[in-house]
Amino acid sequence: MRLPKLSSQGSKKTIPKELVDANNQVFEEIHEELKARSMLRTAEETKKRLLSEKSSLEEKIVKLKKKKSSEDEHA
Repeated sequence: MRLPKLSSQGSKKTIPKELVDANNQVFEEIHEELKARSMLRTAEETKKRLLSEKSSLEEKIVKLKKKKSSEDEHA
C-alpha cells in the first residue's frame, strides 16, 4: 500500500527560503554589531585604565622631582 505524499503546504508550514535568508542576514548583521560594540567597550575600558595609569605616573614624577629638588637644596 502506498501512502500519498503530503504537499509542502499540507500539515507542515514552510517558510520561504528568501525569508530564511533575510532573517539570517539580519541575524548576522546584529551579531556583527554586538561584536563591534563589545570591542568598543573593551577599548574604552582600556583607554580609561591607561589614562588612570598615566595620571598616576605623572604624579609620581612630580613627587620625585620635588624630592630631588629638596635633596639638591640640602646638599
